[in-house]
Amino acid sequence: MPETPSDPSVAIPSIPLHSLETMCPFCSSLTPHRVLHLRPHAPLGRPGTSSGGPILGVARCLTCRTTHPFTAEIPREVQIPVILSEGATSALHRVHLPREHPIRVGDSIRVASREVRIQRVEWQAGTPRTADRAHQVRTLWTVPDDYVILRMALAEGARTLPLRARVRADFRLVPGDLMNVEGRAYRVQGYRVGARTYDRPGPGHTAQEISRVYLRSAERPPAGSSDWRSVRPTPRSRDRLFSTSSRSRSSPGRRSHFREAPERENEEGGAH
Repeated sequence: MPETPSDPSVAIPSIPLHSLETMCPFCSSLTPHRVLHLRPHAPLGRPGTSSGGPILGVARCLTCRTTHPFTAEIPREVQIPVILSEGATSALHRVHLPREHPIRVGDSIRVASREVRIQRVEWQAGTPRTADRAHQVRTLWTVPDDYVILRMALAEGARTLPLRARVRADFRLVPGDLMNVEGRAYRVQGYRVGARTYDRPGPGHTAQEISRVYLRSAERPPAGSSDWRSVRPTPRSRDRLFSTSSRSRSSPGRRSHFREAPERENEEGGAH
């Protein structure tokens, strides 16, 4: 059982530590060890932080299976797996970052001599929701910094469907533009930049500035409406087909009221 410090100035490291590589006195070399338990220590930094001081504990050497006490320093950097996605392909890289380096979605980091943008972060198990430091990260998902994932909302009648498209970061959008997504044409109704929505033509914004795009189908008929008809249907009744009755221009299909033809004048010039 780990010892519980009685002095508040003494603390156990706040990072999860299950294994490490340390000097084995029996193997006389650096070997991988399984950490059995940690002992309280007086850190060089603030109490309860992982910013300084040695780690004291008991570990078992995985080479000779000997159990012995150990002393190790908390590393100043951490190695993080980074998955870089480029189109349909993904590659695994590893980066070294300072332990307290801030990690946020949308930030850029350098991987294999390239700037990449963080799209998703997987945190270590048991990490608080307010986590934002490199030593709390399990895996990073990234894309090249010259491309971004554009999030879109497609309005179809009473429904709103989510769409995504991978576009260049400098791709510029203007409300009213046509966009082709997965082989279909859409009209840009507007988009959101920060806390503001733009829905009128203007200079536009680049994809990396836009958080969400609002679309409507540009196909005919518009989604959510009845089918458009380019020709008038043929009447089913033969009488209606050859009907010569007058119809009102404002209301097709209803008999209009028209003036009677004037009576024929008699020979004396009067009507009879």
